[in-house]
Amino acid sequence: MNDKRGRDGQDLDACVEEDFIKLIKEKPLAKISVEELIEKSCVSKAFFYRRFRTKEAVATSCLARIFNKMGPIEFPGRPVREAIESCLDCLLSHKETLLPLHENGLIGLIHPLIKDRVSQGLAPYVAGKKLTFQAEHSIAAHSGALCELVKLWMDYGMEQSPQDLMEATGLASVREDRLCYLAGPFWQTN
Repeated sequence: MNDKRGRDGQDLDACVEEDFIKLIKEKPLAKISVEELIEKSCVSKAFFYRRFRTKEAVATSCLARIFNKMGPIEFPGRPVREAIESCLDCLLSHKETLLPLHENGLIGLIHPLIKDRVSQGLAPYVAGKKLTFQAEHSIAAHSGALCELVKLWMDYGMEQSPQDLMEATGLASVREDRLCYLAGPFWQTN
């Protein structure tokens, strides 16, 4: 158990992440040094390099914290629109963190996080089974499409509501069987 605490009871990782976001709101990532971030966060160099190693690792940690709050993106047995809107609603609640990361070219780090959430959403349906190439490809394609949708949304400042975004992109009218085939017969028994 880590009993080190930062400001106001926050864990030190969260302090570094918070200060990182503050810094990238003030200036571009390229103009922020690791030393500046260490100083602003009031952590030791040893702590920083043990936990993060780079500024990009701090960005990844910020995104992972958001996606951990989101939980799995579940398609099987749930309307596609509802699953995607739930994901977008969570991201919208973190707009102040996500937009500076996007503006600094770091939002590409979300693809593995989205893929992981889609995979976690399928976990109960594929427990004890080996996914086929087709199923793996399907997961990658759907998570990639969702990632591109999120990036496009961020390009426009996340001004549209998730519901309006779904309407504008045509996802509101996607037939359920088009995306829910993720839970189809694409896995093999061991």
